[in-house]
Amino acid sequence: MQKVADKLNISNAASAIKPFNLKNLVQLMEHTCQKLNALMDEKIYTIKAIAHDLKTPLTKAKLYMYNQIPEEHHGELTKYYNDMEYLLGQISTYTKKYYLNEKQQKIDLVDFSESVCHEYQLNGFNVSFSTNLKYAIIKTQHKALKRAMQNLIDNALKYAGNVMVEVQQENNQLHLLFIDKGPGVPKKHLTKLCDPFYRVDCARGHDLSGSGLGLAIVKEIVIHNKATLFIDNNPHSSGLIVKIIFRELK
Repeated sequence: MQKVADKLNISNAASAIKPFNLKNLVQLMEHTCQKLNALMDEKIYTIKAIAHDLKTPLTKAKLYMYNQIPEEHHGELTKYYNDMEYLLGQISTYTKKYYLNEKQQKIDLVDFSESVCHEYQLNGFNVSFSTNLKYAIIKTQHKALKRAMQNLIDNALKYAGNVMVEVQQENNQLHLLFIDKGPGVPKKHLTKLCDPFYRVDCARGHDLSGSGLGLAIVKEIVIHNKATLFIDNNPHSSGLIVKIIFRELK
């Protein structure tokens, strides 16, 4: 406890616990939680401010570079710019957390998931959909769930180049699965994948850019909608399996 107090700069509060009993320990824990929340709020505010301030110079740099480099290299420049825009967008989404304010509504998970996959298929991505259910009704945040699905599909395409999305039913639960055939993730890294700013590419052995926020956003959306998130390597072949479990509405 003293080590934690030292790191959070609350050593005085810790040493002031007299007598050292359960009631006073609870008070210290509450004080510690308040300190942690304040530090997290400050960190998020700083990151949001940096991301916002980067947008204008980034746009100016793009316009300048377009005028300075040969036209045949414009495509490559656009790709780099779009990557930066995506990263800043992920940071903005995570820090503003707009998806937590959306009202829940009933949706058909089968029709909804197939529609999301179809959007990727129209753009030539290797995304497939499978289910043996005619419908599966859940109550969730429509836009937030779509964002979570897009993050998971984008992640699979980035590291594996393919993903199978499935909707299954087990008793009164509905399972939304994302299965890829990529390299998977070393077991020791699995519990960290949803940590904010954790770089998945470091764990998956790829030199690919990423914000480290895609799965953190997914986790927040899943928890906020009272669903459950599981991530594990495929026990039957290579690749990763991400599963979101919902309670079915009768």
